[in-house]
Amino acid sequence: MTKNSLFSKIKYILTISALLLSFSGCGEPADPSQAEQSDAPIMQVSAQFEVRKSDWACNEQFAEAQILRVDGFRVFHHDESVDWEEQKNVVGSSAMLVGDTVYSVCLEFAHDKTDLEFHMHKMTPNGSQTVVSSLHQEEGQILRAAQMLPDGRAIVLLASKEYTENVVTITGCEALILEENGECVKRFDVTDAFLQSGMLKDGLFVGEYFCDKDCFLYVLEQKDELNVLHVIDAEGNVIADTSKYSGIIQHPTLDENGEYFFLFKGKESGNSILWFDKENKEFRQMSTPEKETITQLLGFYHNYLYYLSKDRVTQWNLETGERKKILSLEQLGANQTDRIMEYASDYQLGVRSDGRLLLMNEGYSDRYIAILANELTQKEQLTVTSLMNADNLDLKSVTARISREMEQYNVEYTKTDASQEDYRNRMVADMIAGNGADILFVSEEDMWILQEKGLLADINEFLPKELLQKLKPNVMSMGANTDGTWGIPMGAGVSTLFVQNNIWEGDSWTFEELLGVVDEWQGEKLMVFSHGAANAAVLLHALICDGLPGSNFIDLDKGTCRFDSPEFIKALELCMQYSENRLSSNNAETISMMQNGEYLGYISRGYDYRALSDIYLWYGDILHAVGYPSESGNGNYLKCSGMLVINKNCENKEAVGEYLEGILSKRIQNILSEGCITLRNDMERSNFEYEEEYKAYLKSEELISKCVPYDSWYDKIIEIIDEERSPYFNGERTAKETAKIIQNRVQLYLDERK
Repeated sequence: MTKNSLFSKIKYILTISALLLSFSGCGEPADPSQAEQSDAPIMQVSAQFEVRKSDWACNEQFAEAQILRVDGFRVFHHDESVDWEEQKNVVGSSAMLVGDTVYSVCLEFAHDKTDLEFHMHKMTPNGSQTVVSSLHQEEGQILRAAQMLPDGRAIVLLASKEYTENVVTITGCEALILEENGECVKRFDVTDAFLQSGMLKDGLFVGEYFCDKDCFLYVLEQKDELNVLHVIDAEGNVIADTSKYSGIIQHPTLDENGEYFFLFKGKESGNSILWFDKENKEFRQMSTPEKETITQLLGFYHNYLYYLSKDRVTQWNLETGERKKILSLEQLGANQTDRIMEYASDYQLGVRSDGRLLLMNEGYSDRYIAILANELTQKEQLTVTSLMNADNLDLKSVTARISREMEQYNVEYTKTDASQEDYRNRMVADMIAGNGADILFVSEEDMWILQEKGLLADINEFLPKELLQKLKPNVMSMGANTDGTWGIPMGAGVSTLFVQNNIWEGDSWTFEELLGVVDEWQGEKLMVFSHGAANAAVLLHALICDGLPGSNFIDLDKGTCRFDSPEFIKALELCMQYSENRLSSNNAETISMMQNGEYLGYISRGYDYRALSDIYLWYGDILHAVGYPSESGNGNYLKCSGMLVINKNCENKEAVGEYLEGILSKRIQNILSEGCITLRNDMERSNFEYEEEYKAYLKSEELISKCVPYDSWYDKIIEIIDEERSPYFNGERTAKETAKIIQNRVQLYLDERK
């Protein structure tokens, strides 16, 4: 990631969510355990969006979760990559869901930059409308923020500034409350209150702040490892704080009446829930369940509190104390990145007027609102199953995301928790019998076995030609032969060797040339390994195993090998000579060691765009990709985590086609690109901070385009080499003895293949 780094994302969500999720309703505060029913529940969302509906099934307490997608529509969007002098001068925006209505607000400078244009967009299931008005701005004032209030109004903070020696200093701040038509109905000064609460320090804004619909401002002041919440009334006076509580206040949420609650993680007293009693002007506290890790409060409805416990939604009956795990975030398609962001308020609960719950996700990679219902809609079934030992791609959550768009189908993902081999054999037997799952995630080896048995459908039959033309030919060829395309590679990455520019100038080399370079090498070490220490086993893979498809040590077509050759024996000896168990502590140290001639090159396996770009950024002036030794002149390989294949006997070809198009969509490919290269050649990459980053990206693209698929048939041979090299590395055999044993075993395997 570049400008949209994970750190920036977390900071953004913390700031915006604290603003949007912490609005409080009016009226007499009440203990949440005594909550009454409300005819006007309040719901929230933290992004501008379009509402679209999709049904899908989940099989726990709630039989159905109806998805309202929220990532397709933007009324006004603050894009930091645009030129503000030429584009819209957007200076603040937010959105909120209230009942069935979506409100979004944005402020931008008028053309002369003297006044602000106020935009309010209101969207209902029956249509939408936009209101535009002007907001007068005093000379020397700047906009600090524009946010929605729970009742559809907006709050704007304007700050007065002074310039001193090219430094901007904030000298004052006032709050403006705007109606839906943009009219300012209230304006009050908050300068002294911000200074007192630590919001203004040394002429700068620090900390977090938010406002409820009664115009009460809340300021979170950071103090060492703790924070303090200050309350400012509508007259600009600080009337309360949480200084008597020692701990961290986070994850604010609303109940159905608009009352405002915080998760409090006490330094000494454990976790609890805090809320502000406006009548008595003090904070009140309620204990949370013992031996329960609460990740985030979601909200209250009637006599229930909902919260996240790790990655599951829990329902807590405040009267009886009973707690139920009602939904897993995986079922809603939350990927691993979203689920681990404990300190970001990604999820929020709301309630529709018909009493059904809404769970909003303002996640890292996806945004949606799920309506949790109790009746299962009967739909056609599509089954996706994994025959892989590990689901590194989080295919379960990816499948859940795709299923949101497949309104006519119930998409089910399965994976065994028992013996993987037994499950695999049972699934294959079902396919032979004409049954089985519609879509399977399998190893490359299993893909070719199933294809030879005539059990797979050609992928090309399910995808439109215009989509196929947008896919990377060399990556897609990993699942293809002369008869068709039998699998979609999942988790594709680049495996290559980077070598010092002054050691080898070419873009490829043979094994004989590599040996010549090593003979002249004067450094103490040979290769840096990106995933750990470059020990003898890792070096053997770099010199021999990972480059077998391009080597002359083996010929699969002829069924011959020459692992007892002097060259292979020398490679074994080099691995012992240059093995190094120490890994440099950081990139700067590694770069310095490379520049000082301590390493010849860099081993990179299975890397995506970002990782490849980072290598070019760090080592671009030192290294270039040469690849593994290859007699064919190309030793840069593509490897993948597995293949997505189609059962030839699948019942619903339209559903299969929709699923595959979902996997190959820009949205899903963008999510998967966090750990692998995308399959599409038309993905937009524009969020670069500086020119060197863009150049590194272009070099990564160029390298990926040169890569050829790695043949998984060599994996069995590598297993033999790995088994037999251990005694040599442990000092139990000579290199010559080891080479002879490997030669005999590999030749026997090749004879059995004939």
